[in-house]
Amino acid sequence: SISINGTNADFWIAPGSSFSFAIKNNSTKSFEISKVEIVDATDYLVARTTDSNLLSDYDISSGEQIGLSVTLRSVAAKLPLLIKYTLKEIETDTEFTVEKYENFGWN
Repeated sequence: SISINGTNADFWIAPGSSFSFAIKNNSTKSFEISKVEIVDATDYLVARTTDSNLLSDYDISSGEQIGLSVTLRSVAAKLPLLIKYTLKEIETDTEFTVEKYENFGWN
């Protein structure tokens, strides 16, 4: 979901705007989630966290969902946003990245 304080025809999200997003583990395996990064269409790093309190103590079990919210402070961000999740499969110790582009319904 997204709360826009302002945007223009080029789909820039104004400072003060907020948005939420989530990742859900639809597999039967458990994963560690170590980092989430959000990059806008200009490759600007909008947000990044490695905080275990925000990332469910780094664990995302089968069927579990982790949601996060971001509020833009002093800079604008251009849609689409690229949300990158860094995960590790616990059984094999294999690290990988899951990426998703998000327009929040704006085209």
